[in-house]
Amino acid sequence: LLSLNNGRLGILSAEGGIFAVFAGRYSDNKPVNDVFLKAHVGDTIKVHRVGRESEYIGQPALTMGICVQPTILENLGHKRLLQDSGLLARFLFAIPETSLGGGTFETPAIPEDHRTTYFRIIRHILELAGEADTLETIRLSREAVPRFREFYADVEGRLAEDGDLHSILPWGGKLRGAVLRIAGLLELTNNAQGRLGSGFTPEISLQIIESAIEIGGYL
Repeated sequence: LLSLNNGRLGILSAEGGIFAVFAGRYSDNKPVNDVFLKAHVGDTIKVHRVGRESEYIGQPALTMGICVQPTILENLGHKRLLQDSGLLARFLFAIPETSLGGGTFETPAIPEDHRTTYFRIIRHILELAGEADTLETIRLSREAVPRFREFYADVEGRLAEDGDLHSILPWGGKLRGAVLRIAGLLELTNNAQGRLGSGFTPEISLQIIESAIEIGGYL
């Protein structure tokens, strides 16, 4: 499917069935995740099969957004190969507290202007991605560099043996890269209306890197 869609694919689901594929549903219970690992970082994917054309994907990109039961995550945690390969460390997890018991029947609707703006931004970014022939680098602004350097050092300290991230070392080691990815997405979103394209070079401001670091703190 990645090959048929020029190396771009999204897996967005209200269920966690894809995790069963990770864990080996179709491979004798042996975890299979090379495609997912390579598509996370843009590494080349080559597939050769007897009787079928070979597939070559130069710069794959796979986006995943999944709602999954906590018990499924717990079971995946026992799959040693999934842990050792770094697959689970590549996901950003949000497990919010339940709101059951404090809700109301009168749930407010999403404001129409919010809905319209959201769809306009998403469509613009999708169209931009479809037109791009080359990858463009998004850089940190001069003001954002020292703030990210400070965050980098803070995470490094928390990865030490006495730090709170040491017990989840593989995930913690990828947190800084994840924050930069989030910052890039925020920059594209902020500039999706009118400024992207036509030679515009995106740059991550101090405000955006602060927002990305705040999201990283939540995660």
